[in-house]
Amino acid sequence: MVDAIASASLAAPLRACAQGCTSPNVALMQLLAATPDEAAARSALHAAEAIAADAHAQRRIREIRQRWDQEPNAFQLVKKVTSVTARPGGADWAAAFDEAARISPEAAVALYSLGNLPLLAAATEELVAQLHAWDLLHAGFCVLDLGCGFGRVADAIAKEVRLVVALEVSRRMAELARTTLGEHQNVLVIRSAGDDLSCLPDARFDVLLAIDSFPYLVDRGLAERHLADAARVLQAGGALLIMNYSYRGHLALDRADLGHFAAAYGFAVERNGTADLSLWDGRAFLLRRL
Repeated sequence: MVDAIASASLAAPLRACAQGCTSPNVALMQLLAATPDEAAARSALHAAEAIAADAHAQRRIREIRQRWDQEPNAFQLVKKVTSVTARPGGADWAAAFDEAARISPEAAVALYSLGNLPLLAAATEELVAQLHAWDLLHAGFCVLDLGCGFGRVADAIAKEVRLVVALEVSRRMAELARTTLGEHQNVLVIRSAGDDLSCLPDARFDVLLAIDSFPYLVDRGLAERHLADAARVLQAGGALLIMNYSYRGHLALDRADLGHFAAAYGFAVERNGTADLSLWDGRAFLLRRL
């Protein structure tokens, strides 16, 4: 639909949104991240809307433009956050997210929210609804939130489980999480080095949530160590939910890696990179401890 647009990096998110594969906010975030300047992004949007194949595609492209109208500073925000979070392999992610948190905690943990609190709240609500659908939240459960950011997921589930332990490598994010979660007596925020889960006891948790944290572990070569530790800290029958295994853009490779690690560390794979959310294009890998 947008093949006439010169740059494939600009065409791809617009095409995906026009086809209903991604939401307007995700498409806008991807467009702005790939665009060298704001004028080029607006030009791509106008061209895509003009050559839309049908009324549905045109409406979807228009929704991207409308989202940008609602967030006029989105281009600057995306560029600022990606300048510190899109770094070469082996980056100091604690320092990077300290810096990103000073720009926008909301955008730092979910760039697709474009820093918009109501949009992030809606996305979090949708995610929690999926956690319920996958039977991951019960009153007696102990949950580990790996890479908790400023505490948005832990805050949303705290009243539905017995205990949440929230781990975070960024000092600034951990401070924000303690503020966010201060009213909950059943939430413990721990700032960790991020190398492993050695600070946690064996067979303590019913659920381990890794919401967009594994890509940074993959980047540092720590994914397998964390999967081994996940097998140790989860009770038999416990669940490991990984939302996005990597940012390599290679779903088949992610599936192959997780299939290998699941077999090595005693997990059954229940969801293998499925796309289940409307506001976020995160891929769900749900593993069950045998």
